[in-house]
Amino acid sequence: MTHELDREITAAVALCRPDGTAAPEAIGWSRRPVHRCVVDRPWGRRKRWHYWAVVTPAEIVSLTVVDLDYAGAIVALWIELATGRTVRDATVRPRGWPGPWPEVADRGDLTLDHRGVAV
Repeated sequence: MTHELDREITAAVALCRPDGTAAPEAIGWSRRPVHRCVVDRPWGRRKRWHYWAVVTPAEIVSLTVVDLDYAGAIVALWIELATGRTVRDATVRPRGWPGPWPEVADRGDLTLDHRGVAV
């Protein structure tokens, strides 16, 4: 039996249905950005985010950028697997991030900078 998280997604897929609920076909992982990650809803209900992770036998590095209209966030994380040593940094910006967001992480530019954390 294959768990949904074990499924590799190889073609473009919307992260959410038009009503804003999670799309079951978007559950899984991909080797390159294929998820359309913009939930286009009225103000206060929009959710835009991109998440990247690199996993090697020695370490995990991840970066998450989020805009929820009322707040934006950047979260960076590095974990050394042999020792468990963790380095993280995060910032939250009230009222979200200004400007448009690319619908897919590998198309378009996104520059965020707040309180010394810049992506």
